[in-house]
Amino acid sequence: MKDVEEKLGGTIFFRIHHSHLVNLNYVVKYIKGNAGYAEMLDGSLISISRAKKEEFLEKYRCL
Repeated sequence: MKDVEEKLGGTIFFRIHHSHLVNLNYVVKYIKGNAGYAEMLDGSLISISRAKKEEFLEKYRCL
């Protein structure tokens, strides 16, 4: 996963969890919770790790 993350760059794609790398353009909204969830355009919910929450919110708000 780390190799893919490095190849894609860090502007549009963001690793929100150990096993999840998302395109920020497809995140519909942030759902509050322990660390929270990203609701994707297709309706799926992906949990955000506590360690990545603040960085995700910063990037998500800038879009």
